[in-house]
Amino acid sequence: MSDEDKEKSGYQWTNIGADALNNHNLTWQTFVHAADKVEWKKKGKGVSEALSPAMAINEAVKEFKIPATHYAISNELAPFGLIGVRGRHRNGIRNIFFFG
Repeated sequence: MSDEDKEKSGYQWTNIGADALNNHNLTWQTFVHAADKVEWKKKGKGVSEALSPAMAINEAVKEFKIPATHYAISNELAPFGLIGVRGRHRNGIRNIFFFG
């Protein structure tokens, strides 16, 4: 997918970790397909998830100062986990994805 197609998709992409993804034949299209299918869950007290993804979500929220309202966890891109954090920012709602 070209940079222009990436822009049109509405997602922004960094190349951090791109080599690892390329080594596993994960493409931009594969990511977009998985990201579009995640089920968002409301973040809050009493919510229970597996330890590893829960810790990754909490660390991302803390490290990147994301005002999180929702999260998503997907195993569709195994061996990588796709984790999403939705946050409300001054200029709107943003969905941030990372691989775990």
